[in-house]
Amino acid sequence: MNKAFLNGLAAAVLVGISISASAAEPRACDDQQVYLAVMESARNDLPSPYSDMDVKGSDGVTTLKKGQCKMALLLNDGSSSEELKRVDVLYKTTVPLSQIRVTLASSAKTTQNTSNKCTPIKFQRGHVSGTVNGSIKPEATQCYTVATGANQTMDVTVTSRDKNTVATILDVGDARDHFEFLTKKKTYQINVFQLMRSPNDDKYSLNVTIR
Repeated sequence: MNKAFLNGLAAAVLVGISISASAAEPRACDDQQVYLAVMESARNDLPSPYSDMDVKGSDGVTTLKKGQCKMALLLNDGSSSEELKRVDVLYKTTVPLSQIRVTLASSAKTTQNTSNKCTPIKFQRGHVSGTVNGSIKPEATQCYTVATGANQTMDVTVTSRDKNTVATILDVGDARDHFEFLTKKKTYQINVFQLMRSPNDDKYSLNVTIR
């Protein structure tokens, strides 16, 4: 076997190793598949008393450093659909999706976020939509409520200056800038927050249309 061939084989092996290392790069903390894996782990791996609570969604994701992440979970203990506990969890994206596990952040604090702390969105008489303009601080949450009848179509859109502000609608969806769904007769809670860590406040508009 000649030397040129061996050199070429060694180069090919090095390229293969390089490609494998690149493929092993950690996923982004807010990757959609990572999010689903974190939600699955949260439902199965949280310690008591959180293991008995329902996971309703999240309230923002923070990248601590490459491959290490923090998410604020919103949990409900079943006593009231309007009362939530906010719990910070940590997870790593340096492992396969099936091996992602959440652990409580050492500084985790639970806080209640009830509907009486939220701002009701009210429409002017004869109007089917309303808009709220605001500014959201990093790692803060602003809460709104909307009362609806049954079988109405509700459209919720969030736009922001830095394109970093999203909303979670409890029992509907999590961390999006647009929702459209058929309503029940109830009061929906909309939590607005910045998705990724940012040093700046983000100005936003929240538009709600009900038909």
